[in-house]
Amino acid sequence: MRKGRLSYERYSGLPQSTGMLSLSLLFHLFTSLEACNGTRAVSTSDSPPAQEVEFDTNYRSTLDIVWSCLLTIFACTWISVHPNVLGYRSTWQQTFRARMELMLWGILAPELIVVFAFRQWSGARKIKQEMNAMAKREGMYGSVD
Repeated sequence: MRKGRLSYERYSGLPQSTGMLSLSLLFHLFTSLEACNGTRAVSTSDSPPAQEVEFDTNYRSTLDIVWSCLLTIFACTWISVHPNVLGYRSTWQQTFRARMELMLWGILAPELIVVFAFRQWSGARKIKQEMNAMAKREGMYGSVD
């Protein structure tokens, strides 16, 4: 990594994809453990052993559906939210806390994230216009792009 370049690894010590990889491995572990149950034979004491009834338990329960929905919402929000870089001396806990806070806002009120992004874009546009005006005033050639 070049000196002076900001990246996620510099602040957290881990690549950004490591968190999502561990979440996906956990999800795979939980779903594969439930799939190991397979089918089971249920028999009653008064029926002969030849008439066992097999029930297929390879289905998704309500808990499985809710768990996969929550995991998908969490993963999509975690990936789609890009908070500002806090600062050079910020710890990974501060960075994680800021990202979690913004992620929660993204889950609870996604329209606020869009408003937040629009305000940042309009602020950057205003700064660009001011810099171009200052460059013309000072006699510098070119524009800030």
